[in-house]
Parts: sequence; C-alpha cells; structure tokens
Amino acid sequence: MQSDSTGIWYFECDVSDIEAHLLNLQSRSVIYPDECEYLIKNLHKLHATSEQNTHGVVPLCHRCVTLIAKDDKVEIVINREQEKIDHVTQLPLRVSLLRQLGIWYEQDPEAITGICLVELDDFSDINDTIGHAAGDLILFEIARRLERYHGSRFKLVRLHGDEFALAVTQLDDAEDIWQVSKWICEQFEPPFMTQKGAVFLTPSIGLSLNINTGEEPVTLLESAYIALNHAKDDPLTKEKLYNPQQEHTLTRQVLLEAQLNQALTEENSLLVWYQPKQDLHNRQINGLEALIRWNHITEGLISPGEFIPLAERTGLICSITDFVVRQVAKDIPKLRMHGFTGKVSINISANDFMRANLVDSLLALLKPYNIDT
Repeated sequence: MQSDSTGIWYFECDVSDIEAHLLNLQSRSVIYPDECEYLIKNLHKLHATSEQNTHGVVPLCHRCVTLIAKDDKVEIVINREQEKIDHVTQLPLRVSLLRQLGIWYEQDPEAITGICLVELDDFSDINDTIGHAAGDLILFEIARRLERYHGSRFKLVRLHGDEFALAVTQLDDAEDIWQVSKWICEQFEPPFMTQKGAVFLTPSIGLSLNINTGEEPVTLLESAYIALNHAKDDPLTKEKLYNPQQEHTLTRQVLLEAQLNQALTEENSLLVWYQPKQDLHNRQINGLEALIRWNHITEGLISPGEFIPLAERTGLICSITDFVVRQVAKDIPKLRMHGFTGKVSINISANDFMRANLVDSLLALLKPYNIDT
C-alpha cells in the first residue's frame, strides 16, 4: 500500500464489502490508510454493475472513485473533490459543469457549445402539497429522464433546488440548441407518479450559446440565467435564448427596483392622478379612478406598463397599494371642497388579495382620515 503527492492510493484487489465501503468513502472528508484493507473485492464486477445499473449504490460511488487496474494492483483515485455529487438526484453539481465547459473549450475552441438551464414551474407548490420527500423523488426521476439525452457530448448537473443544466457541445449550428430544448420539454410530458397520484410539471428554459457570450464558462451559465428570467416572465413561451439586449433589460430592472423602493419614501416621486368616470346616459362625472404615476428624478414619467409589472414581481406592489390608499384618503376632503360627491375607485393587485389581513390593513389606513367606507 502506498500513496503519492497526487492523492492516488494503490491497493491489493482482494477485500470484500466494496459497495458499503465505497458508499462510506464518498461521504468522508478524510480517508485513513488503515481503512484500505476493506476495499475492492472484484474490480470487474464493479465496472459491470456500474454499466448495467444507473440507479444503484455502485454507480453513485463510482462517480466519486475511479478504479484503474494495474497488474495485480488497483489505482484508486479519490476524485470526490473533482466532482461532488448531489445526494438527491445523484447528479454532479455546478462546479463540475464549469469544469467541463472549460475542458471542451480547451479541446476545441471553435466548437459551438450551449447550455439549457431548466427550472420547474411552481415546484414549491409540489413540496407544500405532497411533501418534500415526494418532491425529492420527482427530482430524482427528472434527473433519470434527462440523463437519457442522446447526444454524444453533454453534461447534466443539478444546480440548485429545482434547477438543472444540460450543456452540449459540438453542435452543428446555433439552431440545434432549440432542438435540445424541445427534447427537454418532451421529457416532462409524461406525468410523474407519486403515492398521492400523478403530478404534471412544466419547465422554463433559458438557453445560451458560446458564440453569443464568449469562451468563459461562468459567463455562459450566467447568460442562461438571464434568458431563464425572461422565459419565466413570458406567458406565451417558456423557452428563451440569451441575447445582449436581455442583459440590458435585466440591469435596468434591477436599477428600477432599487429606485422604486426609494421612491416610496420620497415626496413627489410617486403621484396619484385622478381619471374621471362618466355616466354615458347623462354625461355627468359620477366617479374618479385613482391612478399611480412615477415621476422619475432623471427620466421623468415612467410608463406604468414598465414599473407596475416590476412591482408585482418584486412584491413592491403591496406597498404601492398602501401608498395610493393613503394618498386618496388625504385628497378626498379637497375633492369634496371642489364639489365632487362621487366615489373614488382604487385598483387592487392580485398580489394584494394574497394578504391575509388585506381588509383590516386598508381600514387601518383610512381610519385617521374619517373616510366613509
């Protein structure tokens, strides 16, 4: 038994209990030399089992331990640091993806490489309704389905939570990435069977290509995330390919979110305008509709079509609703002084109705102004 500076250990091939010990080995941060006597009963059996069974213990361990026959000895390469394995899906993780992208580039800098970044729609609802254990089984099944990709050079990893990434290289042209994305969507067509019944899932997919992003693996992955954000926001299509304009849009959204948050605390940034409501029979004004407007400090009036969806995505819409209610309550006495006797309508977002105390909250905002509700 011996070791060198590379971390490769050499052992005799005559020890039993390979599966149990390798499973223990992959979870350890330190491997002691005297533990080596438990290793390797039959190297050929290990490799045969690994090829035949993609769901068992041995393949999971085989990803963490490389075994190389050398005469009457075996090189055991502890490569757990090179490819950490997700315990739920038994897939490699993000660092493995970035490493593989770098290897592909070194092997062929001219090759077209792409990433399909997959996120499950509303997967948190699955965990909330049928439990996290069932959710983990679904994630495991998703990994098995995506592993069936027929391409010769690909890398499948679990990134985080319900996010997976399928990277492919040696694409014939840029359009091929759409075929990969289509194939991924097809894997979600059959339902996922659980003890509580069938579960149907749909993915949102962000696509990126190195011909659009450059050679850096991190940039390729980040670009896929940007495309994914746009895919999730589009109700018509759940697949988006990255382009630089998306990055500009995302940067603007992040900036506007921070500025909108600040505008809620400043005077004369958010304004309430009143649109008359006319009775078509007598053409008399019988009410007003309160509309929110944002007078940006440098851009002037920003379209509600831009900042309202942003507020709904970020949760700021509830604070905007409270602002409008409070401002209308302040303005009603002034409107009465000018002879207006009708009602003022206020728009309520669907997000507001998710608040458990919505009615009590609105009444509390109106109370200091003695408004008749």
